[in-house]
Amino acid sequence: SMVMTRAIEAQRTVTLLRSELEEHVQVWTGGSASAELDNYEGVEYIASFEALEQRVALLRETGSSGS
Repeated sequence: SMVMTRAIEAQRTVTLLRSELEEHVQVWTGGSASAELDNYEGVEYIASFEALEQRVALLRETGSSGS
């Protein structure tokens, strides 16, 4: 978990993180500083805590690790 307050900081950090992870690893972001990062391949913007809860519940139901 990382906290970024500026969009440019979030963009740089997520770009670096994404480059270090294997393709099958998903990166989920949230908050106003990361809203534009949803266009990055392998990065998904989660708009609310409710949406995050739904996503985690779906992973639990399917037994998936996201890969």
